[in-house]
Amino acid sequence: MRSSVFRRLPAAVLAALVLKLLPPLVVLALLVGGVAYANHVLITKPKRQAARRAAEALGLRPVPDAEAGLVGLPFALLTRPGAVASQVMAGPWRGREIRVFDLELPRPEAFTGASRFTCALVPLPFAAPRLVVEPAAFLTPPEERPGLPVCDVPSERVATRFDVRCEDPAFAASFLGEPVADWLVGEQERLGLELAGSAALLYRSWVPAKERDLVLDAVSGFLAAVPAGRSSEGAG
Repeated sequence: MRSSVFRRLPAAVLAALVLKLLPPLVVLALLVGGVAYANHVLITKPKRQAARRAAEALGLRPVPDAEAGLVGLPFALLTRPGAVASQVMAGPWRGREIRVFDLELPRPEAFTGASRFTCALVPLPFAAPRLVVEPAAFLTPPEERPGLPVCDVPSERVATRFDVRCEDPAFAASFLGEPVADWLVGEQERLGLELAGSAALLYRSWVPAKERDLVLDAVSGFLAAVPAGRSSEGAG
């Protein structure tokens, strides 16, 4: 052991001498490069491997954040100030191309509501006006709520527990009748829902990547509650 340490000393001394002779900017560049490499090996690479394993477990594939196609989509949650998506995975799921991802919102330390979500974006078999249905328990600040008309809905359970807004109130009243209202209430105020055009966004408080099947179970329940033959009633 001691002889091994002594054998390493000349190399360490030589490295120190080389660094001393190099221009300061070169030394700085070497240090920055070393830190970046260590960060890649110790943090970035393991995170990517974990994301790939989680995606594969669901039959999906990991997608680089910059290629996820989430920026600019007309959903209120995705356009909240400072929203950042990560851990995106996508692929065919039960005949539909689905995207699952995490979304984080900047919040002051005193904020007690939801600030990190796990989301699923799934195609709809019909076109819908913009609709937002969010549990009051998420405590979304008033200034972050979408500028859509507040809607009355037939289900008292939904009306008292959710903030419902839609650009077409008649559509909201029709769409949020049974069985969609039963599905929402059955999720025990854990899920928010948005519709926009031919897509739906479901979101809940963050769950670890290995538990994202919970979100897919919710998507399955949602799609079962919205048969294509009656989902467009009240639109237009």
